[in-house]
Amino acid sequence: MTTERKISLITLQYINNYGSVLQTYASHAYLESKGYAVETVNYTRENCGPENLRKTMKAYYRQKFKLPFLAELLVRRWHRLHVKREKVFDGFRDQRILLSREYTSAQELMQEPPKAHIYCVGSDQVWNYLYNDGVLPEYYLQYAPKGATKFSLASSLGIEQLEDEGIGRQMKEYLKDFSLITVRESTGKQLLDSLGVENCHQILDPTLLIPGPRWISGFGLKKPRDYDYVLVYQLNPCKEMRQFARQIARKHGCKLIIISNNIRMSVPGAEVIDNPKVELFLELVLHARCVVTDSFHGTAFSLNFHRDIFAWMPGKYSTRLMSVLKLVGLEERAFTRADARWETLPPIDYRKVEGIFAEERAKADRLVEEVLSSHEK
Repeated sequence: MTTERKISLITLQYINNYGSVLQTYASHAYLESKGYAVETVNYTRENCGPENLRKTMKAYYRQKFKLPFLAELLVRRWHRLHVKREKVFDGFRDQRILLSREYTSAQELMQEPPKAHIYCVGSDQVWNYLYNDGVLPEYYLQYAPKGATKFSLASSLGIEQLEDEGIGRQMKEYLKDFSLITVRESTGKQLLDSLGVENCHQILDPTLLIPGPRWISGFGLKKPRDYDYVLVYQLNPCKEMRQFARQIARKHGCKLIIISNNIRMSVPGAEVIDNPKVELFLELVLHARCVVTDSFHGTAFSLNFHRDIFAWMPGKYSTRLMSVLKLVGLEERAFTRADARWETLPPIDYRKVEGIFAEERAKADRLVEEVLSSHEK
């Protein structure tokens, strides 16, 4: 692979989460559509490896439950689900995403960076210093050779304000030699604008830069045998959210399906699907009567597939969900409690939504293609 037509992409590809792997795939596919070979940096933050996760879960359960044997039992159950989950997402990455050699530390990445002439930091919460335990230089492309073209593709800060000025100065310093800065949320643009960061634009998440029909055809998505259901995709513990979804399913007289993560969730009478394959996840969203979710990407795919959507605002990082709902004029689809107003909401006008998405896709194309073409001159 020659470096002249190669983009090196870094993002949070290692997280075993549907949104994380699908935005990685979408970023990869979107940049490839511009005529470039794309390689995703196979880098995992040092404190996010399997052993660290196990230690974190053990400490969490020991703190929550005073009985050591119960804590150990719960850790073992978590580990079994985690192993299954890891297999699902490793299989998707191996099949769908071209990864670089493995980097086991930030120092190694800085010393032996991937070879390319264009370097891109992708979407997801790469610039959320709370989530990442700091302003990490690798997610600001500090490993790229001097003089290389650098830009961001819908990167997310995930927050509305900084805790101190020093963090802002550090971010601004890292971004000063970017040819283009694009962020996912309006709040991210506002924050960077307030720091005096120039050439910053808000664009769609990569999963939305690829239209719904391309997802359907590209993955060969099929209709499940039993497709009259309300779907719950939940990332944050909240019993009220699941009860809300149960009310909707009862009202429609249909089934309730819950996609569970590492912590098994259950609602009486619901079907729980533990860690489905990524393709099945997409199929479940595509054919749901409606989707109840507190996930940004659960919301994004519901909109892309023209589903009836009820977005539950999590207590933390809810700005990313509200940002995409505001963009398409669907703030009324945001819920913080199980009220009954969902029954009186008008149907979503997806002609209007698609019109906005079309404009936003054209804007992203213009910005990205300008950077890529300027590199070739």
